Amino acid sequence: MQLSEWLTGQADDSLHTIREFKRGDRIYSTGDTPEYLYLVSSGLVGLTILSPAGAEHLLRLFGRGSYFGHRSFLAQETYHADAIALEPTRIYCVPGEFVRSALKNDFQLTSDLLQQLARDLGRAERQRVDWLEADVNSRVAQALIYLKERYGQHRWTRAEIASFCGSTVSTVIKTLARFEDQGWISQQGREIIVRDRHALLALSAEDS
Repeated sequence: MQLSEWLTGQADDSLHTIREFKRGDRIYSTGDTPEYLYLVSSGLVGLTILSPAGAEHLLRLFGRGSYFGHRSFLAQETYHADAIALEPTRIYCVPGEFVRSALKNDFQLTSDLLQQLARDLGRAERQRVDWLEADVNSRVAQALIYLKERYGQHRWTRAEIASFCGSTVSTVIKTLARFEDQGWISQQGREIIVRDRHALLALSAEDS
């Protein structure tokens, strides 16, 4: 059984907690001590981090069926990023002690978690090797979803989007043009209008 399926199966267990978050609510903040492993039942969560210069960067998006908070939980370290609800979100919160006990007694759960950690490490290594160009479509799609849903009133410049997702202005302009050709967005001056949110979400999930 995969860990996400196991976490879902805890919905009827008195040890778990179901929490609901409004758009913009924080699930946890940088520096908090992990107490739970989180599974998204519905909604969308963005994982963000601040650079030393104070710039915000999006690390990951977590949709329905995704679990998160596992790296800091297993490392027994405080969180290095903020987890924010980008829309009304429902989350299963399973206590850490319960998860650790299950991992000790179920090899398949442990194996699934190790595979996810390996994928996370591989993603981080790819970004370090070729941050500007690797998976640029996915990163721009994630940035658009996050920025439009978190700060929808702001008219984001291409330079701001490039800075946010770790790309170049020219690359972002070309990527947005491709998205427009696909009918996923439209551009009116500096304004970017999302026309097909599901297509952008699907694209952003390809690197998950």
